[in-house]
Amino acid sequence: MPAQSGATQDEIRRRNVSTLLRRLHVHGARSRAQLTKSMGLNRSTIKALVGELTEAGLVTETIPETGLRAGRPSHVVVPRSDTAYVLAANIGVDTVTAAAVGLGGVILARREYRMSASGTKPDAVARRLAAEFNRLRTKLPATAWLCGVGVGVPGAVRKSDGLVEFAPNLMWRALPFGELLAERLDAGVEVQVGNDGDLGGLAEHVRGSGRGIDDLIYLAGEVGVGGGIIVDGHLVTGSQGYAGELGHMIVKPNGRTCRCASRGCFETEFGEQAVLAACGRDPG
Repeated sequence: MPAQSGATQDEIRRRNVSTLLRRLHVHGARSRAQLTKSMGLNRSTIKALVGELTEAGLVTETIPETGLRAGRPSHVVVPRSDTAYVLAANIGVDTVTAAAVGLGGVILARREYRMSASGTKPDAVARRLAAEFNRLRTKLPATAWLCGVGVGVPGAVRKSDGLVEFAPNLMWRALPFGELLAERLDAGVEVQVGNDGDLGGLAEHVRGSGRGIDDLIYLAGEVGVGGGIIVDGHLVTGSQGYAGELGHMIVKPNGRTCRCASRGCFETEFGEQAVLAACGRDPG
């Protein structure tokens, strides 16, 4: 990444270190030559940045077999998945999936469990999730350290502070769930909360079927309906973070009453409960 006017040398270095680590995290192992070309930096700068990340325990370097190629091969830089990691969870209407994820997107440990109807109260969800996270941490290498926590919630989440404004299927309103979980987990790291549809769209864009596609719409349907929108490689959240609430777009103004208090929402007309009713099954 070329130097930007007005930035100090330390700011430029930090930005370049971050950019290099992000490339390795998303794209996997890369040779120094590839990093030099993609970042627009010279070889000595790339060598210094890689050295800094190696010293921090975030990457390793290997020298590939030369085979029949002439000349000295370029060192290959590989992200380490056994050191820095995050805890991530997707809270569904009745199921929670939790995982510890290392650099490079490697899933180090994973757990899925169901919630009872009485177990969806915020404090109960936070306590159980904190306990499950701590169980996952016991399965990790002794060299691993926690960098952050991220949670997806099926509801409208305010971008500025992660406040769950309204999660209709969980009956949560104006809930600072990130703070609640941070207190229960007591891990000394920030807990970030986002809309599950937005995060699903971002995940498909970075590592899933939308990889390499800069404009896409992600749609998920279970008990509820949600989605995320990627435009020009960026997640569309709107000024407050509520953009992309596809499940609560009104598609039938005189339709069924939704839990969000509107009528004829996408979720209400085409979600799991509507499908069961249309098939003659008990929606419960």
